Amino acid sequence: MFDTPLNTGLWYALGGFKTSAIESLRNLANELPPDLRRTYNTILYAARILINIENPSNKYLDKNIKEAEEYQIDLQRLVKRKFPNSPPWKMYFVINLEISEFKKENTSPSMYRNIFQNTIQKYHNYKHIYTDTSKIDNNVGISMVTEN
Repeated sequence: MFDTPLNTGLWYALGGFKTSAIESLRNLANELPPDLRRTYNTILYAARILINIENPSNKYLDKNIKEAEEYQIDLQRLVKRKFPNSPPWKMYFVINLEISEFKKENTSPSMYRNIFQNTIQKYHNYKHIYTDTSKIDNNVGISMVTEN
């Protein structure tokens, strides 16, 4: 295949010479050999298509599924999902932020538990999504948890 642009990119990125062994440069760059890289990307692409049950490309993935099976990857076990009919920005969400009104310095853990239990009882027919964020200097982290 066309490995020359990839090899040239590695030489330039790592400051190597034309005489540098390409396998050594791949090792330094933590890059897979091109054939494995293509296989990895093909399997990843197939997985992304298979997840969406409405994708018309699903019927053409037999070759990719067989290739994944050679690496003991069962693409058929992926969780299939159907995307919503309307975009997320047109959806209506009920968001309850009552618990955020209570500051940590002035609220005991048992009080938080009581507030949380009362909130859950109010919204027992709703899907619950819990979030948390933190920021340290210029780094930000976020997590989300929801039911299956």
